[in-house]
Amino acid sequence: MTDSWIEANRAYFDQMASTYQTKFADSMKIIAEQTAKHRLWISDRWSDTESGKGQELKMLEYACGPGVVSMTLAPFVTKVIGVDIADQMLAEFQQNAKTIGLSDRMIGFKADLLSDTAAEDFSGPEFHDFDVVAVSMSLHHFQQPDVALQRLASRLKKGGSMMIIDLVPSSGQDHDHHHDHHHHHHHDHHHDHHHDHHHDHHHDHHHDHHHNDDHDPDHHHHHNDDHGHGHGHGHGQTQPVTAKEFGDAAPTVKTHGFTKEDMMKLFAYAGLDKGFDYEVIPDQLKWEKPEGTLTKTIFIARAQRG
Repeated sequence: MTDSWIEANRAYFDQMASTYQTKFADSMKIIAEQTAKHRLWISDRWSDTESGKGQELKMLEYACGPGVVSMTLAPFVTKVIGVDIADQMLAEFQQNAKTIGLSDRMIGFKADLLSDTAAEDFSGPEFHDFDVVAVSMSLHHFQQPDVALQRLASRLKKGGSMMIIDLVPSSGQDHDHHHDHHHHHHHDHHHDHHHDHHHDHHHDHHHDHHHNDDHDPDHHHHHNDDHGHGHGHGHGQTQPVTAKEFGDAAPTVKTHGFTKEDMMKLFAYAGLDKGFDYEVIPDQLKWEKPEGTLTKTIFIARAQRG
C-alpha cells in the first residue's frame, strides 16, 4: 500500500498511539501497515476489486484482541466478526471500531471457536462462509496449531483465504523478558507444564497477564487457558497430534514461531491447498526494556481453501 493510504489513515494510527502508548503503538502500526500493503496479496475479494464488488464479504479475526487487522481491512468488507475469549479485549475491539467509525460492520463475540463444543453455539451461517479468516500474533499460543487452523479453515467459504501473522523462530530466547505492554485486565496462565521463570506482560491494551513460560512471547495479547485450545504454546510437553502432524518441525513449534515449511504443513493439514505464500516482514517489532531493546521478526502467510 502506498504512503498515501497511510497518510489518509493517519487519524487511525494516531488513535492507536494514544490508546496503546507510543512504544507499543509502533508494533501495532507495523502490523496495520503490512496488512494494508498485503491486502490484495491476501485475497482478491474486496469491495473495491472486480471479484468482490457488490458482494457480501465477510471476515473473521480470531483471537482478535483490539482488532488491528480488523480495523485495517474492515473498510473493504461488508462485515468483520472479531472473536476473543477475553471480555476486555472485546471491549477494546468495539471501542476501536467506534473510534474509527466502523462499529456498524465490526462486531465482537466472546467465544472459543477451537473447542469441541464451539460448533454448538457458533454453528449458524453468520459464523461460516467467510471470505477471509485472520489470526495475528496468536498462533504461537495455540497448543495444537494444526487443529486450530483446521477448525478455523472449516469456516472459510470455497476459495476463501486465511491470513496468519506471527513470529519467525529465533534462538537463544531462554532468559527473562519483562514486557511493558499494559493491559489492565488480570488473568493468570496456569499451564499443565512448568517452566523455570516468569514473564510479566503488560500489554498496551489494558490487560495484565502473568504466565510461566521458558520463552519470550512477544505478542499483542494473551488468553486465559481455561478453554479448549489451551493456548499452551506447545513447548516442554508432549503433544501427540502436533508431533504427528509436524514431524521434524515439532521442535520449531516449541521454540516459538513458524518457518515457511511449518506454515506450508499447517495450511495443508487444514485443507488450505491453494495459493500458499509466506513473506518475512522487513520491519521488526521492537520493545524497549531496562536491559536493552527486544526485537522480533514476524511473517505474513496466506493460503486458500480449494
